[in-house]
Amino acid sequence: MTLPTIRACLAASLDGKLSGGARMPDFTSRADRHRLFALRAQSDLILVGAETVRSENLAPLIRDPKLVQDRVANGLQPHPDVAIVSRSGALRWQSDYFSHPVTFLLVSPTHPPEMPSRIVYVPVDQELGAGMHRLFDLGYRNVLCEGGGRLIHAMLAENLIGELHVTLAPTVLGGETDLARGAWLNPRPQFTLSSVDQIGDELHLVYLSK
Repeated sequence: MTLPTIRACLAASLDGKLSGGARMPDFTSRADRHRLFALRAQSDLILVGAETVRSENLAPLIRDPKLVQDRVANGLQPHPDVAIVSRSGALRWQSDYFSHPVTFLLVSPTHPPEMPSRIVYVPVDQELGAGMHRLFDLGYRNVLCEGGGRLIHAMLAENLIGELHVTLAPTVLGGETDLARGAWLNPRPQFTLSSVDQIGDELHLVYLSK
């Protein structure tokens, strides 16, 4: 069964670094954050890696009341569901991340005994593609991957990303949170530039998988 197009949305500095979680200040514009909320509003599932969950306190929400109202008017939940990809399933289940009003799924080969019963467990083997097929079987069609870098790398390695939305911010961060964090990719995924929007000194880029 063919997977639907999975989109990835990233904000990167000029040196190719991603946001590093709760301790890193925002480095993109208000327009970029609205773009992110609009992409979330079009999605029925947000995909995040375990490292992102461990470093942040706020689950992916649509922080634009108008977009939330539009979803509800169309018969959707106010916010998309959130699927967390984790090999170990070792997460801080009591953290504020899980206190927000969204449905959480754990995509993992490991079922942690301490996981709250309200979390939906999606058992998978080690192949990420198989996990995406399981989510597809559950009825999800519009999937937005928000990283972090290790998850993006794994998705690219299995050629799972069909649409890549990248905001290039006019700043240099340093640090080690690369856009795709992992070994050299072989074969290298290739993308075609679909659109470019410039807002001030910031570029909003959309690439389609070849």
